[in-house]
Amino acid sequence: MTHDDYIAALHSNATALANAARGTEMDALVPSCPEWTVHRLLEHIGGHHRWVRANLDRTPEDGMHPFDAYEPAPDDNRAADWVAEGAAALADRLAEVGPDQRCWTWVPDLATTGFWARRTANETAVHRWDMQNAAGEPEAVDAHHAVDAIDEYFGVMRVIGSDGLRGDGETIHWHCTDIDGEWRVRLAPDGLEVSREHAKGDVALRGPASDLLLVTIGRAPASSIEMLGDAALVERWREGAKF
Repeated sequence: MTHDDYIAALHSNATALANAARGTEMDALVPSCPEWTVHRLLEHIGGHHRWVRANLDRTPEDGMHPFDAYEPAPDDNRAADWVAEGAAALADRLAEVGPDQRCWTWVPDLATTGFWARRTANETAVHRWDMQNAAGEPEAVDAHHAVDAIDEYFGVMRVIGSDGLRGDGETIHWHCTDIDGEWRVRLAPDGLEVSREHAKGDVALRGPASDLLLVTIGRAPASSIEMLGDAALVERWREGAKF
């Protein structure tokens, strides 16, 4: 996906998220985000957009913009409009700066505005699904976007690490059935090793890209897609790869 693709995805998913929230009670629970209400999800994603926008204008030397240094969300259903406004402001700023401006990120090797375009587009797409799921009618993540989100997720897991993702060489093979997208992940003693290839694993997960993404990030059970091999290894992944 290009920088413009990420901006378009940010805008469309934020709009859909806000629309779903407008028709849902603010105190309704979000099944895929335990202990979160609809209003809490709006606070989270709207705060994320505002925090990211502030970090676009901070160099790596400046350090991170403080969390919560923005006007908080309204307490009622106006929070949906607050999310839409914040996403629009972020999209406009991303378009202005382009993908190559240096800025603070939490991955020093990827300290450019392009990192945030990708990260926030994927974050918003997943939480759009969460919100629509709470409203009762979740739509699939676009297949091309889902492939990118899976790919980024593996990169995130390699950076932040987890003792649960260390192993003795166990392997998992992910395979999209509706679009080109395959990964082989090896749980090595020093952390994850990820490659884009068709290769046998101790367990294989197959399904449409959107479904595969939702299983990978713990939004849907592994039983919702085809699984061949060591089911316990999949559950170990899902426990260790929470983000």
